[in-house]
Amino acid sequence: MADIKYRAYDKVDKRLIDMGDGTFAERVEAYPPLKMLTDDNGEYARLRVDVAQTGFFAGKEFRTFQKLTIASTAVATIRATVPVDIILFETSISTEDSTIEMELRVGGTADGPWTPMPVFRKSTMSVTPVYTNQVTLDYNGAHTGGTVIDLVRVHANNKGSSLSGSSSERGVGAGTYYYVLTNVGQQSATVIFNGYWEERV
Repeated sequence: MADIKYRAYDKVDKRLIDMGDGTFAERVEAYPPLKMLTDDNGEYARLRVDVAQTGFFAGKEFRTFQKLTIASTAVATIRATVPVDIILFETSISTEDSTIEMELRVGGTADGPWTPMPVFRKSTMSVTPVYTNQVTLDYNGAHTGGTVIDLVRVHANNKGSSLSGSSSERGVGAGTYYYVLTNVGQQSATVIFNGYWEERV
């Protein structure tokens, strides 16, 4: 059977397509919303595929860092106060001087005073409305006890190159977490701590 062409409106023709089973149907060409196309829907328009996190563009991804000096056998503690669910993309430490063991703990007993650490938006592009981070970090306090939920050991090689250990992406619920860094080496160490997360609100 052949397609059927008919006049639907004044000077407007429509066509019913032969479906090959004794029935006919209108042909419909679907087109994605223009906001999903690149090049302003121009000659080189392509469907947008973005590998970045939505939170990055919403201004909900943050990073922090802190330089620490830890004497041989001494301990430094970083406290992370997390009032909302987050995706933790990375925590890492690096050193050129010694061997550092970092435990991530929950529970236990903490003691201050604490010194605030800087928190920066991972993207400083203009975003409206502006989201303010809720996660805070500080250091210089102390922590004892608790449950160890992660462990990283970083050893500087003989050439003094910087090595780092980092956690894989994970979902973290609200709570207070302690990074306890112990210098198990024989000399004082300069340690750089870095963190990167997204707040899921």
